[in-house]
Parts: sequence; structure tokens; C-alpha cells
Amino acid sequence: MTSLGEASISLAQSALPSSKSTTTNVIVGAVILALSAFFVHYTSPMRLTAVLVAALHETEEAHLAAVEAGVLSGSDVHTEMLSSLQMKVSIIREASLCNSLSSSQALRELLKGHTLALLRCIWEVQGLQTHIEILKERQLRHLGLPGIGTPTRAVAFRRRYDRFNSFKRCKCS
Repeated sequence: MTSLGEASISLAQSALPSSKSTTTNVIVGAVILALSAFFVHYTSPMRLTAVLVAALHETEEAHLAAVEAGVLSGSDVHTEMLSSLQMKVSIIREASLCNSLSSSQALRELLKGHTLALLRCIWEVQGLQTHIEILKERQLRHLGLPGIGTPTRAVAFRRRYDRFNSFKRCKCS
């Protein structure tokens, strides 16, 4: 009789999934779910719109500093590019806000490729900021302040001075 009991127990154990494979499946499922949630969050148009607005703000500050330093004039190509990007960002932000009212619309925009348009616009804004920074560096390199000595020391002094003033302008508490 013990062999019949042992046979039924072994048959029942083979019918149930092993605890090792169940644990592995749960862990793999949780990892896939977490990666999917991270991807959706990272590529969500609302988050990318906030990144775009922050990048535009930094570019506007760099442009203003370059105009104040005399690197750029108030009516050059960079100012026109910045104005065009500001309009583009405004349109994109309005569309993102309208689509954020329902999750189905937000998901639809994500699948339509709105994320790629946002990433491209972020790239354009950061490209303009980089170009402005290059122009500022070029001007600093050619700058020779009287009484300071070599232009290298003048550049280092000017960078420290700009960094200190940017901290003073920051309205952080």
C-alpha cells in the first residue's frame, strides 16, 4: 500500500510546477514589467516636454549671457534660431498638455512617434546652446584683459567670474 501512496504523491508533485521554476518565472516577469514601466516613463511625452522646456531655458540663459558679453548681437542668426525654437517648443508643449488629459491619448501619441519629435527638438535646442557656448569660449580665448597677464589667466578668471555670477542669479533656496 505504501507504493500506491508514494506513486500518487509523486504523480501529484510532477503535475504541480516546481517551486524553482515558479520563482524564476515570477522574477523574470517582474523584471520585464519594471523595464517596460521604466521605458514608458522615460519616453513619455510629458517627461520629455519638461526636459525640453528646461533645455530651452538653459539655452535662453546662455544666449542672454552671450549677448551681454558682446559675443552675439541682438539681431543675428542665433537669435532667429532661438525665436524659432521657442515657437516650436510652445506648440509641442501645448500638444503634450492636451494629450496628457487622457492616458489613451498619451499612449497613442507615444506610439505615433511624438517621442521622436520631442527628442529631435531637444537635440536642436541643445545644439544651439552648444554653438553659443563655443562662440563664448572662442571669444574668451581671444580676450586679453589688461593688467591680468596672459590670455589663459584671463580666460580662467572670466570663467570663475561667470560661474560665480550664475550662482548669484540662481533663485535656489
